Amino acid sequence: MNCPPRHAGLVGRVVLAGAMMGAASIGLGVSGVAAAQERTLTASDRGGDARLAYETGLLLHREGEYEAAIGQYIEAIGLDPSLDAAYAALTDAQVAAAQARLTLAIEAADAGDLLGAAEHARRAAQLDGENDDAVTAAGSFGPVQDVLGGAPLAALSQGQSLSDERQWKLAAERFAAVVEAEPMFLPARAALHRAAYFRSRSEDMANAGVALMQSRRLGPALEQLSGALAIWPYHPDAADMAQRVQAGIDQANDQALRAQRAASAGDLGEAVQRASAALETDSSNQSARDVLRDAQRGLADGAVAQGERELAEQDYRAARDRFEQAMSYVNHYPSARRGLAQSFLQQGEALASSDRPGAALLSYLSGRVHDRAAVDEHLRQSERTLLSGLDASLTLEVPDHDPALGVDSGLLLAELQTKPLPPYMQRTEPDAERYAVRVQITETDIRLRRIESAGSYYNSSYGYSTGYTRWQKLGTVACSVTVTDRATGRVVGQWNANRWVTFDDQQQYVVGRTWRRSYFTLPTDDEVAGRLARDLVDEVWPGIREAVVLARARTLRDAGAALAEQGDAEAALELEVSATLLAAQVNPREGERALMRLAESFEEAGVE
Repeated sequence: MNCPPRHAGLVGRVVLAGAMMGAASIGLGVSGVAAAQERTLTASDRGGDARLAYETGLLLHREGEYEAAIGQYIEAIGLDPSLDAAYAALTDAQVAAAQARLTLAIEAADAGDLLGAAEHARRAAQLDGENDDAVTAAGSFGPVQDVLGGAPLAALSQGQSLSDERQWKLAAERFAAVVEAEPMFLPARAALHRAAYFRSRSEDMANAGVALMQSRRLGPALEQLSGALAIWPYHPDAADMAQRVQAGIDQANDQALRAQRAASAGDLGEAVQRASAALETDSSNQSARDVLRDAQRGLADGAVAQGERELAEQDYRAARDRFEQAMSYVNHYPSARRGLAQSFLQQGEALASSDRPGAALLSYLSGRVHDRAAVDEHLRQSERTLLSGLDASLTLEVPDHDPALGVDSGLLLAELQTKPLPPYMQRTEPDAERYAVRVQITETDIRLRRIESAGSYYNSSYGYSTGYTRWQKLGTVACSVTVTDRATGRVVGQWNANRWVTFDDQQQYVVGRTWRRSYFTLPTDDEVAGRLARDLVDEVWPGIREAVVLARARTLRDAGAALAEQGDAEAALELEVSATLLAAQVNPREGERALMRLAESFEEAGVE
């Protein structure tokens, strides 16, 4: 236990001060007279230096730096032996430093650091020899009989014997009894830590073994359980679990051996079954894994060979079944994927030669999933063939207008015909276009008259301006673009544009929802009309193409539905593919998804 703080007496202070002063005066290399003169000269300064050392010690003391504070207090006493406060502070610092060292010794022992614990305990006893706990802790590293006796000594001996036998649980209980009886016997604390550590380590390894056993990895599980038993042979569960794991390993090894024999006899199916059963018991059985891999590859190679024979006989559905069977043995087996691609490719070529380009395209799409490089060119050719046969072409018409306008229909038509068209909308034969695009100026009665000359100033929202011209509105110009199905006469789409003069006399026009102000410099109504027609076509040209394409796709889809109702599935499929491919020109992403859905249903139906 701790004793109350004690203070040094007068004799102790005189002895300590004398020792300090003597130490300060030797080895200076000056005569006794010179030393006496120096002491006389510096006597007035010593009090200030002593006070500074003392206050520095107090600061370190408050911050918990007790041993550093002790050094400052000793320095203060050496400078001024009459400084009573330094003696009291020194005693307090020694008591606090000893207690701090004792705490560190206990922590080190509890962590198993016996050497560190001994060092801290000895230092604690040196700092405060009247601290019974420190003295006991320091003495605990000497002869045991000097510190322990009776029951604690017997418990320590029993704990050491149990530790030698690796009975960590019982050993920990005996060491705990010693610590309870003699808390300052640090070796018992360290021994308790060691026993608890080995017991905990063994339990951790046993738990890891159980987890591996539950995941059917019996080999690593046995290693963990064996390690747990090597540390703690008396673990309550590890031995039983290790026996169960060993039984599972033996069973898996037996199945793996049977699988090897079946594979050697050429019975690959039996080998796969036996090896799979072994891995079901022990997923870490490498022998079973090797047999299973080799047997599955053998079965896959056999299925691929059979598929190639059926492909040579043009039995595409049966060939694909074999290739897919091979991939069920070995996922993504390269030769099986190539075989699947070839089956779709050859089927597509056969369908194309039978004048079924739509079905051929779906076959190519299915094969593209397995071997893009081999199928891509055939797929592109199939798309070109289908699109070239679609009646989605168009022609431009610009009727003549009032000659007073001066709009030359022929020149305007030639200019508008330079608009780009995709290949499937172009025709080389005359009068072969299905859709007519008519560009027509519908009102041509605009007349403008300048009513004010340049040179005036005016204030507008744009700032001060000069030299503007006012125009008087006498009429309007309007233009329309109409797309018509020439076969049925149905209007597919219509767009309009208008031009007028606003209330502030600025010439404006609108195309769809787009406002423009670009006619200020056009001198005649004729140029206004021609400019308006060109701008309108520029604005709506993409919409014209989309309208034509989607209208034709709807027509084809309706015709396909009618054929399906009549029972002509092949012709209906051709029209459905053509309609979907055409619509994909407007919305490529959605069109590709729709074509893939058709390809999947085509494949499931087994169309040949």
